Amino acid sequence: MSTTTVAEFRNTTDHLFQLSRDFHACVDSAERLSWVRRVTTVLEGSESQACKRARLADHEQRLAAIRGLRAIMEKVS
Repeated sequence: MSTTTVAEFRNTTDHLFQLSRDFHACVDSAERLSWVRRVTTVLEGSESQACKRARLADHEQRLAAIRGLRAIMEKVS
């Protein structure tokens, strides 16, 4: 598990939310498949990221972003 700064933790969370918005720009199944592969890679990295100084709200935001991405991935798969 890698330890990051609060800023890095929040930036990664923002990136996760951006990925969920990016899904809606996919126009065909090939783009959706590419999106799923990219999200899978990003999730693997972000789930191993830890930040002891992040607030509870930061962790809750991270979980919401991850759950949202997983929900989209379930619909696509």
